[in-house]
Amino acid sequence: MRLVRLKIGVFCLALAGCEATSNAVLEDVLVRISDAARSEIGQAGSDQAITRAELDRGLKQALEVSLQRTVEKIGVRDGYWARPEIRIELPSRLRSLQNDLRPLGLSSPLDDLQRRMNMAAEGAVPVAQNLILDAVRTLTIRDAVGLLRGDDDAITNYLRAQTEPELISRFTPFVERTLDRSGAYLAMDRVAISQPFLARHIDDYKEDLTQHAVQAGMNGLFAFIASEEAKIRRDPVARTTQLLRKIFGSD
Repeated sequence: MRLVRLKIGVFCLALAGCEATSNAVLEDVLVRISDAARSEIGQAGSDQAITRAELDRGLKQALEVSLQRTVEKIGVRDGYWARPEIRIELPSRLRSLQNDLRPLGLSSPLDDLQRRMNMAAEGAVPVAQNLILDAVRTLTIRDAVGLLRGDDDAITNYLRAQTEPELISRFTPFVERTLDRSGAYLAMDRVAISQPFLARHIDDYKEDLTQHAVQAGMNGLFAFIASEEAKIRRDPVARTTQLLRKIFGSD
């Protein structure tokens, strides 16, 4: 904390030399002092502003808040479909066929299949929420300071790297069920009827569709978690708890 004290001393000398310091200048100085203190998080010393335990809890809390906001936005009807940035396209082979048939006015079975695949992802998001929350609560964040100082999506990327393989394996059965309930597999059968050459490989196409829906759904989910993390970092209003305001600062 020696650097913090030095910076504070310099700021205080500057204030002492200016009797008519305005409130605006004082506020700016205090903000810079706060920033300097936060930059020293993680250094040794009993007077550090934020403890390691608080930092670990705060990063996990940031993930939980980001996830909750994400589920509220995309785990609903048209959550994926209405957002071009995460809307799920068909797997490449089917997408090529869809693009070829669209100018001829014959793509409606594939368009319906795409719509239902997005519905399946939207329906599976609440399940993903529970799986990810379990992962967050058991996560050991070893480099908390680096994550706090990292890019706007550093915490999300850490979570994804630590949990994605297991999440995909646990998430896939739920996506299969939601694809079935949404009518996506029936739509796939209708596509095969309208395009007989697909019927010979319909099982492969269904497996491809499932894997594609899982991966694309996870991509959209983590992209939204990352966007909510960025809001918490940048926007004081988005820091909904006292702990988040403490570790990310409150303007």
